[in-house]
Amino acid sequence: MSFPVVRANNETSLAAIASLPQCAVYTKSITSTSCGLPIRDKSRTYVTISNTFGALSAILVLQRFTYKIWAGLDLGLDDWFTLVTLISGVPSTVMNAKALVTNGIGRDIWTLTPSQITNFARYFFVMELLYFFQVAALKLALLFFYMRIFPAVTVQRLLWGTVAFTALYGVVFVFAGSMQCRPVQYFWTKWDGEHSGSCINVNGLAWSNAIISIVLDCWMLAIPLWQLASLHLSLKRKICVGLMFFVGTFITVVSILRLRSLVKFGTDAMNPTWEFFGVGLWSTIEINVGIICTCMPTLRLLLVRLFPRWLGTTQPYHVKCSSMNNANYRTPSPTWRVSSRARGVVDDGSPFSKRHGVEHSDGNEAERGHVQVPEMKQARLKPSKAVEPFTDVGR
Repeated sequence: MSFPVVRANNETSLAAIASLPQCAVYTKSITSTSCGLPIRDKSRTYVTISNTFGALSAILVLQRFTYKIWAGLDLGLDDWFTLVTLISGVPSTVMNAKALVTNGIGRDIWTLTPSQITNFARYFFVMELLYFFQVAALKLALLFFYMRIFPAVTVQRLLWGTVAFTALYGVVFVFAGSMQCRPVQYFWTKWDGEHSGSCINVNGLAWSNAIISIVLDCWMLAIPLWQLASLHLSLKRKICVGLMFFVGTFITVVSILRLRSLVKFGTDAMNPTWEFFGVGLWSTIEINVGIICTCMPTLRLLLVRLFPRWLGTTQPYHVKCSSMNNANYRTPSPTWRVSSRARGVVDDGSPFSKRHGVEHSDGNEAERGHVQVPEMKQARLKPSKAVEPFTDVGR
């Protein structure tokens, strides 16, 4: 590697030159080469994990949309926010494979050229902003999914409040991240010690984002579990439903594991291309695991269609719908029992349906749960159409 020659003049002492970060890096490079130290490189692992998780996320989101369109199910805000998260993840995956790896992530900084170090910091800055946006978008997708299946007024208010907080959380951190250094380019030029500028506590910014994210995850898990306790389901079915909601805890677990990688992030680390490897890797895993988890309910519906003998079926479920102020009543249908009031167009402009109840008849047992079945706009429910996720979640 080669570094620009720095000469002393009347304003710069030899001691100051020796303290420049680029000189320290150059000295470390010479020492490592002279002592025959091994060249460390984890970039291949980084690319493999990033591409694998990115591909899995894309496949599951494609499956989600394909199944819903094929089954005639409405696409809600949860679907669109999941798609937005995936689309914003495409440049992240590309930058992981092309930009960060090319410019040294997973390698020691003294094996790189000055331009590579600068480019690494520049791309990492962009990745940080994308991460802040993706975390917020992913949480919004989960919240809108909960709004589909928990129609109780109190829960809807809690969810809308959480949506507002999450949206604000995303906007604040994207803005703070974009303005963390003044001038902005000081984020990727400060390493050489030749540029002037200032930055906020970058490490504190990353930690505060991570901690708020984990607290939000726990809150978002508590809401469905609280509702689950009030459902009139057998203990066995409550456990089954609870386990499906606990899939979302994988996101929280990954977020907690990511905390360890933040210890040196944003500090004056002498080897950032090596030490920031964990931050980049766990951030990539966290977002993609989140996308995968949000697609699990739809994946289950597809598997039920393909393997009904092993996984059960959605067909035994009888839906009875009612207006909020009138008694329930049924009209004959081989599989679905839908009141005439529930048919037709949703006139409130909402992507969600009116509140419904679901009754599952299984032998001598009748189980009722307050969940929500989205209506087709301009259409009627038909026996051949699949129900929304979690209308048969207990099976």
